[in-house]
Amino acid sequence: MWRFLSLQVAILLISCTRVAIAQHGATTLADSCLPRAQFTLSGVRLGLDSARALHTLGRPLRVKTDSSADDGGNYEYATYYYHGLEMDVVRGVVDRLLTHSPSVVTPLGLRPGISRARVLSLTRARGLTVPRPVDTLEIRDCELPSHETLGGYIVLVFNTAGQVQSVEIFHDRP
Repeated sequence: MWRFLSLQVAILLISCTRVAIAQHGATTLADSCLPRAQFTLSGVRLGLDSARALHTLGRPLRVKTDSSADDGGNYEYATYYYHGLEMDVVRGVVDRLLTHSPSVVTPLGLRPGISRARVLSLTRARGLTVPRPVDTLEIRDCELPSHETLGGYIVLVFNTAGQVQSVEIFHDRP
């Protein structure tokens, strides 16, 4: 009885997920992950100490500070703006990187301006597959979150021409 009920619940969840994807069909999570070293733009890796990141990138064009909250409580963060790159620092570490510039590239070669086909070729070479064409692709970090590190995502947003519009790398905040 329980096995049958569990199977029905699983089928219901899968069908609800498929309906949500069909309705919002724009976003999909890749079926695998990439190593933490791939979560890098302009020589700055997600989770890097802010002093090292600022040393690597140099003087920003401008800085904006704000505050937010997560399971760890309230926190302040700073967004550093560079030519072609934004970087958020939270609690002393790089928490988010964003680019719209074709000259800012991940170690794998993901960057704005490349085609969906090129993204699929690059990710397939690392063992990732994407089940269908998407407008937004999320790739998770292979390193499991711990009490010292947060998990991360690389999010590629495609434009209507099928080219990468932006690359965003960020921590999955609780």
